[in-house]
Amino acid sequence: MTWIGKKTRGGGHTPLFLILISMFEVQKTISFFVLLTLLTNFASSVQGSISGKFEREVEDSVSSQITKGEFFYEGPQKMTIKVSEPVNQLMYIDGTTMTIYYPAENTAFRISAKDPIALPFPQLFAGALEEDYGLGEMGYTLTKHEIKGDTLYTYWDPQPKYEKILGAFILGEAENRMVCTEVRGPDGATKAKSSYARHLRYGNSYLPTEIYSEYYDESGTRKERLRFDALTFEIVTPEWIQEFELPDSVTLTEVEW
Repeated sequence: MTWIGKKTRGGGHTPLFLILISMFEVQKTISFFVLLTLLTNFASSVQGSISGKFEREVEDSVSSQITKGEFFYEGPQKMTIKVSEPVNQLMYIDGTTMTIYYPAENTAFRISAKDPIALPFPQLFAGALEEDYGLGEMGYTLTKHEIKGDTLYTYWDPQPKYEKILGAFILGEAENRMVCTEVRGPDGATKAKSSYARHLRYGNSYLPTEIYSEYYDESGTRKERLRFDALTFEIVTPEWIQEFELPDSVTLTEVEW
């Protein structure tokens, strides 16, 4: 591990792993990164700009949480997310820089990378406008297909070099709409299932605006529902985004990758 320090407006340095612990031990921050991924995947499937409202509900055996807010996607690697519930959060991602701001606490994190910031989760929506939903680009190969009722199921296997960590990906499509997916582990066990509804027509394709997922592991089942509303295409970026600057009084933690 490379030890890279943080720089704050008060000076001083802290090892990177301590920064990451302080950032990720708080559940709201973890949820925010996952939410950023889902929203970016959804928005990046659209050519041009898009804004909208979202609501994400997560439930497991011990707790549940609802997150609400809005997002503004201006183009590749440029996006703003404003969370209104359960806390007030702002996130700006612009090329190689990502800024997370907590107005109530007057604190912020700024992450700078050498390359454009990439999100380490499968891009389930990024290929929504492609014939194979982007699975080919992700390294999957179509191995078989079957029809059950009005749904076409296609089965995709990962590249041989990933077979020890990934299993098959199953995609269900009906009336040119992605309606369900299943992710399996290398042992063939189901790791996650998702269903897609409330499709919005965009050109000749359909974007799902409601996604229900279940994730399975040793600790049990985690359920998640994500819903998009009030979608607007080809937006004009709001002035508050164009003019935003962190306050001089903010406690800023900077991390370089």
